[in-house]
Amino acid sequence: RIALLVNDVFSAYQASFRASIERAARRRNFSLLVFMGRELAHRDVNERAQNAIYDWISPEIADGALVLSGTIANFTDIAGMAGLCERLGAMPVVSIGLSIPGFAAVVLDNRSAQAVAVEHLIRQHRRRRIAYIGGPPSNGEASDRLSGYLDTLKRNDLAHDDRLISAGHFTLPTGREAMREILDRGVDFDSVVAANDHMAL
Repeated sequence: RIALLVNDVFSAYQASFRASIERAARRRNFSLLVFMGRELAHRDVNERAQNAIYDWISPEIADGALVLSGTIANFTDIAGMAGLCERLGAMPVVSIGLSIPGFAAVVLDNRSAQAVAVEHLIRQHRRRRIAYIGGPPSNGEASDRLSGYLDTLKRNDLAHDDRLISAGHFTLPTGREAMREILDRGVDFDSVVAANDHMAL
């Protein structure tokens, strides 16, 4: 019995993870239990209240847990995520998206991946003033993606302009707000790169 901790079951990103994990569990005749709370330390008390579901997970109901940390950590840091993983008790825990000390993890190279996207705009499209819509500053994946953007500008001798950078929370509405913030600054740019698909849309 595997517990999967997510903060949304409908977003394309999390739904694709869930579907893949469900297929793997079915092949091995495992049961998958999905626990949908919200982001830890969310600013909205009503959103935070839904995280009580994470306290229901124990070795009595699951043999191990997969934590989709990259999405649950939009308002907290690694220490906050470590606290959640530690509360899961004696069961094995695997973090997906963030490296959490003391726990196994599956982590993507977000820094290099974002660098490839920015490099494409520079090399293939000859862009020089690239606006950037990043994710929440407290999110480790978002920080790595911002570093990839900045690394690529530096590697190509392009000065970065803080007026071209804004941050959302990996959602379409916050991506829209971040883009409006950049536009309101009245600064010229010739392309935009975003930290995820929802904000890009």
